[in-house]
Amino acid sequence: MPSSSPTARKPIDPTVSGVFYALGAFVMWGVLPLLFRALQPATPLEILSHRVVWSLLLMIAVVLVMRNPHAVPRAVSSRRQLGIYLVTTGLITTNWLIFIWAVNSGHIVQSGYALHTRSPQG
Repeated sequence: MPSSSPTARKPIDPTVSGVFYALGAFVMWGVLPLLFRALQPATPLEILSHRVVWSLLLMIAVVLVMRNPHAVPRAVSSRRQLGIYLVTTGLITTNWLIFIWAVNSGHIVQSGYALHTRSPQG
């Protein structure tokens, strides 16, 4: 007689989890501008700096909880990989700085609208 554990769970369908991740991202992108507007006495660079510091602390906690601190040096062991990380970090930082500036200077509609109205030809 096969024993089935009452705590065993069926794996979540990737499509279902993808929908929840997408909804979470949409909610986050809808709420973040409200947060940035509430922080408006702070400059966009100050808001971005806080985001970087708190993200770094969160990632340190994640690495420690996963108990795999050697994964970080392995991830940046080659110059090529480190270069890719630095370039993508610069691009994401620029993106966030422009987005925070756009929200705080009243250009929130343009910041999202311009991304969706470009034609494939240019």
